[in-house]
Amino acid sequence: STENLAQLNELNSLFSSLDPDHDGVITEAEARQVLAGKLPPNTVDQFIQTLLGDDGNVSYTRFMAEMMATKQAEDGELLWRLFQEVDTDGSGSLDRRELEAMMQKPSVQAVLAGKSAAELMANMDRDNSGVVSFWEFKLALESSQGACRAAFKQGEKVQYYSASYQVWMDTVITEVHPSGALQISAKPGYWFQTVSEQVAKLRRPQG
Repeated sequence: STENLAQLNELNSLFSSLDPDHDGVITEAEARQVLAGKLPPNTVDQFIQTLLGDDGNVSYTRFMAEMMATKQAEDGELLWRLFQEVDTDGSGSLDRRELEAMMQKPSVQAVLAGKSAAELMANMDRDNSGVVSFWEFKLALESSQGACRAAFKQGEKVQYYSASYQVWMDTVITEVHPSGALQISAKPGYWFQTVSEQVAKLRRPQG
């Protein structure tokens, strides 16, 4: 898909920047030199501990596999955090009242504009239990595309959640695809294609 291709291109570029001698292997020294000043020291340490093998190096194949897995885990964690915020009674599932409350969140309004809580319940409640489990919630958002065509406009100022820095960063919508996919100035060339990723990582400025 367009999203996967953009993600692979982004990771290829990152690997190349960490491998200045282009030998297909990243050493600890190369990683520390490139990342110094760009990420907090503890984040650099975590990055190196996760990726480097017993020989102190990381190959291209291992790098790509680990980074893809990390991104999937990161997206899941952000959705779990949103789910917990919405699950106000701590039941582990969402009822229609909680879905209605979720629709009031700016980040959710932005990408699910025009949808009602009843429509969300119908789309998410796969087993017709009357409530939505986290897995139903996650599956529905991850599989939804093109549901946010009018959510943002090109040139609009938004905020992007950086998992590396764990902060919301100001950025701008640089491109909007007819399918609803978006690009932002903070991540040029990368498409935010699924509803789940847009809900988790993009919002309109607060305050």
